[in-house]
Amino acid sequence: MNIPLEVANREFQEKRAKRKKELEEMNKKKDSVDPRANTKESKARTAKLNKEGRKGFKPNAMGKYGDQLKTLLKNKERLVASEVGDGLNKYQFQIQKLKERMKADGFKFKTLLNDVKKQEREGKFDRGEEGKAKNKLRAKMQSEKVGGSRGR
Repeated sequence: MNIPLEVANREFQEKRAKRKKELEEMNKKKDSVDPRANTKESKARTAKLNKEGRKGFKPNAMGKYGDQLKTLLKNKERLVASEVGDGLNKYQFQIQKLKERMKADGFKFKTLLNDVKKQEREGKFDRGEEGKAKNKLRAKMQSEKVGGSRGR
C-alpha cells in the first residue's frame, strides 16, 4: 500500500506539531529552573536517574566469575598437566568456557583478569605456592635490578 508523498509529509508534520505542543505543555508544568543548572534539585534528579540506570548492573556477577577465575589460577599447574583434546589442556579449555559464559552475560574477560591481577599485586589474592615463588622472584628482580624492566 503506497501513500502519496504529500499525505505522508502532512501526517508527519501534524504529529511533529502535536508532539511539540505536548512538550511545551510539559515544560510549562515543570519548574522554570533549567534541569542542567547545578542546583540541589538537579543533583537529586541526576542521582535518581543514575540509580535507575544501574538497576540492571550486577556487580556480584563479576564476583562470581572472579571466584571461578581465581580457582582456575590456583589449580593451574594441575590443570595444565592434563590434556582435554584438540591440543588444549584442561586449563585452556576451562578458561575458554569461562570467557564464553562471560560474553553471554555481557562481561569482558580482560577487565576481570586485570582486576584479579591487580588484587594479586596488592596482596589480596594469592595463587598458592607457585604465586609466592613468583612474587619472591619478582621482588628479587626489582631489588637487584636484574633483567626486570620495572627495576631499572
